[in-house]
This record gives sequence, structure tokens and C-alpha cells, in this order.
Amino acid sequence: MISPLAATLIEHHPAMAAGVLERARPEAAAELLAAAGSAAAGRLLAAMHPMAGANALAALAASTPDTAAKLLAVLGTDEAATVLRPMPAETSAALVKKLPANTAVPLRLVLRFPSGSVGSLIDPRVVTVRPDTLIGEAAEIARHAPESLRKYIYVLDDDRHLSGVIDSRDCVLRDPERRVRAFALPRPAALRARMSLREAEGNPGWERLALLPVTDGGGRFLGVLRRWRLQQALADSAGAGEDGGLAGLALELADLYWRAAAGLLATTLGEERRP
Repeated sequence: MISPLAATLIEHHPAMAAGVLERARPEAAAELLAAAGSAAAGRLLAAMHPMAGANALAALAASTPDTAAKLLAVLGTDEAATVLRPMPAETSAALVKKLPANTAVPLRLVLRFPSGSVGSLIDPRVVTVRPDTLIGEAAEIARHAPESLRKYIYVLDDDRHLSGVIDSRDCVLRDPERRVRAFALPRPAALRARMSLREAEGNPGWERLALLPVTDGGGRFLGVLRRWRLQQALADSAGAGEDGGLAGLALELADLYWRAAAGLLATTLGEERRP
């Protein structure tokens, strides 16, 4: 069990508590999640940035998978998908298998991005911080990340909307006691996850960046698309004669369909489980 003070902080200020956990090692965060109880841990996971939440839940799954699945089950479908996407595929699949059908079935639908969409190529493994994170803390978080992920640090607000980007190399040149918000560059134009690859190819951001942020339908940050992956996918599909505009419309309609289906399934399965 956690202390009453910690429980109160989680209940009334989950974003603040999540910010503390995001700076902790995944094993330490997992230990606190397990001790907090399902309701409090669910609030924390929902408030944590995706990569940090995924790392903490994966660490918990490595030791007590049943507890990890129980915590995942208290989240909404979109929140659970956000936590699962950055995980290794085998870890997320094992957790989803442990969920009740009325949670697992709609979650699998939301996790599945259609072929030919930006979401199908998304890389959710990125370093994220909050606007009020100290520069010194941001540098330390980046230092512990894999080398391939260290260059850019993405600044997300409490609702997981991207507010800016900072080059991690700049962190060592700044006052470590200043806040990230003071130095973050304005966010580049984001790609929508359900956008077609042909449409994404025309984004002007590629002229100066090798990777662009990707958001869901609500503008929440999901990860990045790397230029080389986009070019590779487009080269593989060359000669298919796909119309970018029609493909984009089809993907948007597919998104609406699958989300409606997921909601309907969750409701129907939930009613079937009632005595």
C-alpha cells in the first residue's frame, strides 16, 4: 500500500504524480503502480506519457503479468492502446490475451492501423517530457534512453498534445534549473495517424526534418514517422496506381467504422457478461 499523502496526490493531481514517475526507473515506477491499487494505478497510467507508462507496465508485466493486466483493464480503450503501442509486440500481445473479452476485442481493433496509413509505420519509441520539466532532468531522461532515440525530446502537455520539440544536445548548453518550455522549439506540423502515406509525403516538414510527429484523431501525440520508412514504403508500393486523395478518404472512413465497431463490441460484450 502507498501512503495516504501519495494516494491523495494521485487522486487529485494525477498529472503531477505521473510526472514524478516518468523520471523514475521503470522498475521503481512498476513497484509503485503495483502498490497503488487498480484505481490509483489506472489514473497514473492514463496521465503518464506513453513511453514512460509503457516501460513501467512492461516492467511490471515481467514480474507479475496478472497484476499488469489487471491495471491495464481499468483503462479506457484509447488509454490502454496508448500504453500498449510503445511496448515490444510480444509483451503487449501477452497482456491483451489476459484481458476479458469485452476489453480485449475492441482494444485489438483500435490498435490495428490499416495498411497504407501513417499509423502502420509509426515509431512510438521516443523521449518525452513535460513543459515544466527541468532542463537537467530532461537531459538525464534522454541519457538513459537508447542512443537512437536521444536526439529529439518531445514536449507534451497533460493531455498528451505536442507543444514543442527540443534537441537534446541543447540541454547540456542550458541552465539545468530552467524549464523545458523556455527553450522548446515550436512543434512541427504533425501527421495524422489515419492519413495515407501519399498524403504524408507532401508534408513540407520533410524539407528540414528526417522525422515528423504523428497524432491521433484527437490531436494526441502517438510517436513519429521516419522519412526513410515512408520512402521505403512508398517505393514498395510504386506502380500500384493508388489515388492519394481517395486513399486518405478511405482510411478516414475506415477509422470511423472501426472505432464505432469497437464501441459497439465493448457495449455488447459488457452486457453479455452481466448476470
